[in-house]
Amino acid sequence: MMFPDAIELVLESEGGYVNDPVDKGGETKYGITKKRYPHLDIKSLTLQQAKDLYRADFWDRYDIGDYPDELRFIILDMYVNHNPKAVGLILQRAVNNHIGYDFLKVDGVIGPLTRAALNRFRINPLRVLAFRSKYYSDIVRNNRDQKRFYYGWLFHRVFKVIDRLSLI
Repeated sequence: MMFPDAIELVLESEGGYVNDPVDKGGETKYGITKKRYPHLDIKSLTLQQAKDLYRADFWDRYDIGDYPDELRFIILDMYVNHNPKAVGLILQRAVNNHIGYDFLKVDGVIGPLTRAALNRFRINPLRVLAFRSKYYSDIVRNNRDQKRFYYGWLFHRVFKVIDRLSLI
């Protein structure tokens, strides 16, 4: 999957303008947050501006086009919804679980070894989504204020992804 298709799927989970004080991202539109882009007028952000930011600051910056095709959308969506360390932790845990031992150091840093492992072992996207689900559970366990977002995260970021990619 390439960027134009992947970003359309990401945007299906991202809404319009929201300014929820409990949301750690703060003021948000199309998933673009004031916290990450303090210089932007988030309320006036256009859809095309959001897509341009996603292309430059996520797809290109993290070389998502170099990942296995079946993981590209999931990885882009994780970068949009999580910090880079969280993406690394989820992917490293999925690799280690897939091969059955701690092949990768689980430090959240996606370096050459993590990238090579993802390409070599061809991790099932469902395995990545399982570890993503656990990540969401850990967020709620550590911060009960985030519980109100939990079911939306699971629905939009896990269950709908399974359906969109016809994984089962």
